[in-house]
Amino acid sequence: MTNRTPVFVHAADLHLGAPLRELGKGIDDKARRELVAKVNTAFDNLIDETIARDAEFIVLAGDIYDGAEREAHAQIKFSLGLERLVKAGIGVYIVHGNHDPLLNNVINVVSLPDGVTVFGSDGVTQVRHTLRDGRAVVVAGVSYSQKFETRRLATLFRDVDRGDAAAVIGLLHTNLGGVSTAHGDYAPSSESELRTAPVDYWALGHVHRQQVTPIGQHRYWAYPGNLQGRDAGEEGAKGALVVPILERGVGQPAFLPLDTIRFAHFDIDCTEVENLTGIAEAIRGRAAGLSDGRPLIVRVYLRGRSEAHGAMAEVGNLENALQELCAESLHGGYIERVKSYLLPSLDVDELREADDLLGDLLRAVDSLSADDLDPSAVKLNPSILTDELLNDLRASMTADFLTSFTSHSDGAA
Repeated sequence: MTNRTPVFVHAADLHLGAPLRELGKGIDDKARRELVAKVNTAFDNLIDETIARDAEFIVLAGDIYDGAEREAHAQIKFSLGLERLVKAGIGVYIVHGNHDPLLNNVINVVSLPDGVTVFGSDGVTQVRHTLRDGRAVVVAGVSYSQKFETRRLATLFRDVDRGDAAAVIGLLHTNLGGVSTAHGDYAPSSESELRTAPVDYWALGHVHRQQVTPIGQHRYWAYPGNLQGRDAGEEGAKGALVVPILERGVGQPAFLPLDTIRFAHFDIDCTEVENLTGIAEAIRGRAAGLSDGRPLIVRVYLRGRSEAHGAMAEVGNLENALQELCAESLHGGYIERVKSYLLPSLDVDELREADDLLGDLLRAVDSLSADDLDPSAVKLNPSILTDELLNDLRASMTADFLTSFTSHSDGAA
């Protein structure tokens, strides 16, 4: 018997054949083609890494294809990838979700390799998978028969028979507890339904953000997220999960990054920034170490009162200008969009001297003393207020007045 802890790989939401209309918008055709080519290798990375880890099997939790029609080139790519896994002695278990339900009129241009298990939609079925060390696990699953799956499929796993298996893996495409509002509430389920079923690891699909939650000793439910972010709404690292198989149950799943480009949102406080160069420095600082060498596609939000407000007004195309200053840090990616909410910086001394309501209020705050405070309002005895606390109170009131009187009239750049 080997001393190596056996593992399996859990992936979902491959969305093979997904259109990439927004990717590379605003950059030249050559750069866009290069990015699209990289995106389309995320599935190859999944196959390569599954083989490299000598996984016992892989589970694919739905939405293999982006559409029910399953484009021919996507079918061919998928079949060839699975053939590599089967030849490497790795089991393959699949369910279909809302994007690729098991419809009767689907045209299959290629067949999947022998040894691949696709779970049907009539009910949960289970397969006993023998590990290389002689033990066994049970893999159980159910597919969608239609896009708008309303059945509570998780409840169908109650009758799964563990037998002497080391672990039971449940394969399901579901919106657990309505956790995602961005994805349809298909095959709804609750955590209590998962806990009470005889399943050690729920290999879930549908939600594109990675989540791993323990539900008992050596038991988890998990979403691996999708293999590759497809637009700016899917930021951060994307990939699959590697799950150890223990003597009883499973170990902590480990994230396996597989994406070939990465999206990010940078919310930048420009209060201390004076110009475009300062903003670029902030972007480069945020980008450092985030992409792991992958092309980084960034959406930037600029906020705060800043000297940079005036400088921005003189820049024709913010995306292009920042792209030029940050190119090296983006590793072949680009600035996808810049949203500026900058407000002009204020000359507080000038506002204080003005003959208007704001000037009157600012002067009153400056002359505020402990004797002027209402104890019930500040919830403190004014006699114990230190100079430091009083200065903090003055600063806070000044900031509130400036915000109230100026934020609405300045607008966003």
